[in-house]
Amino acid sequence: MEPADVYGISTLTFSTEVSVTVPRPGVVVLIGPNNVGKSTTLGELQGWIQQGEVTINNQPPKSLREVSEYFNPEQMLAWAKQFESGILPQPLRPEIRTLRNWGNKTTIDPAELVNRFQPSQTRSSISGFILSPGSCPIFSGPTPNYYNWAVQDGVRQFEDLYNSPEVEMRISQISQSVLGVPITMSRVGSHSILHFGQLPAMSNPPTDAQLQQLRAVPTVDSQGDGVRGFLGLALAMELGQEPIVILDEPDAHLHPPQAYHAGKFIATRGLRSQVFVVTHSLEFLHGILDSTAQVTVVRLNRGAGDAASVHVLSAEDLKSTWRDTSVRYSGALAGLMHRGVVLCEGHGDCRYFEVALDHLRAGESPHDLTFIDAGGKSGLKKLAAALFAIKVPVRCVVDFDFLRNWPDVSSLVESLGVDTEPFGTLWRQ
Repeated sequence: MEPADVYGISTLTFSTEVSVTVPRPGVVVLIGPNNVGKSTTLGELQGWIQQGEVTINNQPPKSLREVSEYFNPEQMLAWAKQFESGILPQPLRPEIRTLRNWGNKTTIDPAELVNRFQPSQTRSSISGFILSPGSCPIFSGPTPNYYNWAVQDGVRQFEDLYNSPEVEMRISQISQSVLGVPITMSRVGSHSILHFGQLPAMSNPPTDAQLQQLRAVPTVDSQGDGVRGFLGLALAMELGQEPIVILDEPDAHLHPPQAYHAGKFIATRGLRSQVFVVTHSLEFLHGILDSTAQVTVVRLNRGAGDAASVHVLSAEDLKSTWRDTSVRYSGALAGLMHRGVVLCEGHGDCRYFEVALDHLRAGESPHDLTFIDAGGKSGLKKLAAALFAIKVPVRCVVDFDFLRNWPDVSSLVESLGVDTEPFGTLWRQ
């Protein structure tokens, strides 16, 4: 039984009346320019999961209109048992159990946990068992006491990591891929610590020389925010058993090559849970698309009059576009993260028109358009068609001589999904 079998989101209906079917399990990626409602969407979804209503801080919804969910009480009851601590907090009431998940701890009858998750009930007290914390910046903990479970009060998942060299190896491999350095757990003594680097082989008991070598390897806790942030995310993704994961720009501090590996790694959680993630990184998106998870990409934007727009993009179309090297290396796909793309015939044209637009809009809000050199007239149609296929608004600025040849004009207009007849009438005049 996977977490996504217990509970999940069926559809998200936006304020624009666009409904998005959520894969079960799978990954939903929200992309688009700034200030179009991506983080708001995640916040409102989190409000639904925690409180049973679409809201942020009890405010009326702005992005989502409705959320539909599925819920299997019988499977949730069985699934909740994995969080039991192994002790009876009230011996006279054996149905009462202590459940632990990351930093969440509650003493409850598992059947009551299921009842509390009904839509009419308050979910906040048990939502920590359904919704992933997104990160677990806990890189050390007491060595598990196998003789007295009653004293166990640490983070359960850190104990799971201690007990599973296989999981440690997987996290070490993603650390190596993304950060260039493996992680290793020191299991010496009563306190276990994650180190940022490869530890020496240790005897039992360790020699003084081995302990000196051990202390020379830095701990994860001693690293900067970027390293600790990513490894905390990696722990939560690998060790968590929650049905829902919500991540807002987890790639924010990563360079492009790192972002690709991080996206591919995070998507593996989408093989057993539902992952909702916001990103501004093309490389991070590419990593997710290259995974084996089911992926739905939703592009949010604002059009004329600041009206919201929501488009569901085909993952296969995005992959096909990405595989076209002439499109990929043109920089045009950056338009996925902007309000739109302006295609020009050459680099000089791009700079001229961008400077002119900035000058004309001086004192106004940024236009958030990206100007792309299409590499001449021949590249305009190809890039325009590629961007139109993935729902990116695109405009073309051409030289006057481009208008001499009607076949060139008509093919470019067609690539933008526009009827050529009105243009043909004007051109013939």
